[in-house]
Amino acid sequence: MRHDLATTYLVEGDLGLAISGTTVRGQLTCDPESADYMPLLVIDGREVSWEQFGRMLMTFEGWRIHLEIQDPSEEV
Repeated sequence: MRHDLATTYLVEGDLGLAISGTTVRGQLTCDPESADYMPLLVIDGREVSWEQFGRMLMTFEGWRIHLEIQDPSEEV
């Protein structure tokens, strides 16, 4: 758990927040202020909108991705 808390997945780049490596871990939640009830991500303790996350992913255009959703009650 300490390792996960010590790992940061986002960095401040020239264009705002960016993914620091090739792995991102966080929590999926909802954005109650969103008119169309879009997801909200919490990464490194920061709220990241789906639109912001999409812009971050554009750095990796053409790459393949693997998305794994895990039950929070299960230990990683």
